[in-house]
Amino acid sequence: IDNDANLFALGEWMWGAGKGETPLLCLTLGTGVGGGIIYQGGTIWHGAHGAGGELGHITIDMEGPLCNCGNRGCLEALASASALERWVREAQEKGRSTLLPTGAKAKEIAQAARQGDPVASEAFQWVGRNLGVGMAALANAFDPRVIVLGGGLSKAGMLLLSPAMSEFRRRALPLQREKVKVHLASLESMGGVLGAALLALGIGVENQTKRGEGGEG
Repeated sequence: IDNDANLFALGEWMWGAGKGETPLLCLTLGTGVGGGIIYQGGTIWHGAHGAGGELGHITIDMEGPLCNCGNRGCLEALASASALERWVREAQEKGRSTLLPTGAKAKEIAQAARQGDPVASEAFQWVGRNLGVGMAALANAFDPRVIVLGGGLSKAGMLLLSPAMSEFRRRALPLQREKVKVHLASLESMGGVLGAALLALGIGVENQTKRGEGGEG
């Protein structure tokens, strides 16, 4: 039918934090970073070869950590729950003092950060800044009206959003810095389900038809 990130984006466009806004960019921040782009009144953007919208695989650090895709420095490798957990693990291996257990997951790290644990707090600052770098690059390239952040890691709220927005404002071009809105997703896990329902009703499928005909979608 389509990938989870595209369906999430479609749901957020119809009923969620990006309601009625196009172009709309959505990032799902989980173990990886998924992406979806909605344009022209609710069309999912798939690109010329059906593989567009892989926003998590823009490079934000050429010498960065290895990504699951085989490249280095992808947004996914630097701004996902996995990246957060890796940062904490490496800090523990260096002997940093923290109350976090070995193998701590993102939810535990968020809780520790709220309680003032320095390692957890620094981990969120690092991941948040990386996310802001990626958001600025995407905003400069696509000039969306809205960027919506969803997925499990987004539930950390301002722990993530505060450093992300600081970096975004520092790096986005003046027009994008002023005009592009960034929101946390409002539909949570229902976004993808609702997006799938819309797709079944024929909403968001224009590009799929064009792709089959050799068009730009």
